[in-house]
Amino acid sequence: MTTSPRAAPPRSKPNYLYSMVSVGLVLFLLGFFGLLVVHARQLLHYYREHVSLILEFKDTATAEDIDPVTTALAAKSYILPESIRFISQEEAARMMRREFGEDCLALNLPNPFYNILTFNLKGQYMVPGELKGIRNEWRRHPAVSDLFYQENLMGDIVRNLQKLGYLLSGLGLVLTLIVGLLIHNTIRLALYANRFLIKTMELVGATWGFVSRPYLWRALVHGMASGMLAVAGLAGVLFWANQKLPEIRALQDMRLTGLLFGGIVLFGIFLYLLSSWVVVNKYLRMRMDDLY
Repeated sequence: MTTSPRAAPPRSKPNYLYSMVSVGLVLFLLGFFGLLVVHARQLLHYYREHVSLILEFKDTATAEDIDPVTTALAAKSYILPESIRFISQEEAARMMRREFGEDCLALNLPNPFYNILTFNLKGQYMVPGELKGIRNEWRRHPAVSDLFYQENLMGDIVRNLQKLGYLLSGLGLVLTLIVGLLIHNTIRLALYANRFLIKTMELVGATWGFVSRPYLWRALVHGMASGMLAVAGLAGVLFWANQKLPEIRALQDMRLTGLLFGGIVLFGIFLYLLSSWVVVNKYLRMRMDDLY
């Protein structure tokens, strides 16, 4: 009785299209998280630049005193010049009447308001240390009574920003690890059908570098294709958001968005190359019997 030879393993073609689409979807999720982080940062910057500060003049300040202060304020590097607005005592009284009715100032008392300038700072200066320095600078001016801003609000913004940064960093790290594992498993399944071919090439004398090279070139192309697929999806999401919510355009930083898109493509290429190299070398180290 003769022993039949071991049956040859069934040959199947790896489904590279499935792996590219799967990796593209995973990279899309990672890129979508990145877009949320970028826009959250821009939203905070936008909010900081729309918090008004009030510079109050002394009741003895005249128009000759106020004009030089306005000019000097506009020349400061930390000011948004277009945000400077002068509100006189009379205008403040008119605003109060419009808001609360004519009777609110009907007691024939002196005008309780002061001449003021309202303005906004550039986002990077809206931190407690910078605000204190700016306040002390203008307090020393002989025509200025004081500079007012919401100190508690600035402290809350800084604390919430730190908490948000820690949270997003943790989520980003976890999501990156999950993405890496999913992409590695997807590529491992795609190359599983080629395990016998990889080992056979090594057994007939091919070097590991020679065996790995075509798979790494394929990984480079597929990683780029998956990254571009993810970027196309993210661009579609941004286009839809701009159509539905036009005010989002004011928060967009095209430079950061472009860097994010480029990073997604490079990250996809890197993970594809790394996973392909790990999987191919794993099959090269295995014995032939262990491949069955």
